[in-house]
Amino acid sequence: MHAGAFHLFLNMFALLMFGPFLEQKIGGKKFLGLYFATGIAGNAGYFVYAYVLGNPAIPAVGASGAIYGVLGALAVLEPNLTVFAAPFFLPLPLWLAAIGWVLTEFAFLGAPDLVGRAAHLAGLFLGVACALFLRSKSVQALEQWD
Repeated sequence: MHAGAFHLFLNMFALLMFGPFLEQKIGGKKFLGLYFATGIAGNAGYFVYAYVLGNPAIPAVGASGAIYGVLGALAVLEPNLTVFAAPFFLPLPLWLAAIGWVLTEFAFLGAPDLVGRAAHLAGLFLGVACALFLRSKSVQALEQWD
């Protein structure tokens, strides 16, 4: 289980950096819905993964699935937003940083550190799906005015 002050700090720092930007982009109600839906998806992903490993009682804590959902949605809606991604803190477009995060999660999936990588991936993928849906609705609305 990964928890503690540093885990909470990282989640809240990411929410502070990316959350207001996404909320301004999609609105408060949609942001809240996306945040809760991706958090629930993250918890479900973590539970399913733990069940597949044969230990469904592995404890989990945190909102990492929701944080990754925010990042995934923002990567779709603002792919060229520049971020400084760890560990080297080089300026990268958000879409490239998101791909790097996904590859890192898959590379370490199943590692014994019990980080909720399945929760991260489930939240991120649902965030991407929600943003693709929102983007398609925006395109359809614009096309009606042509």
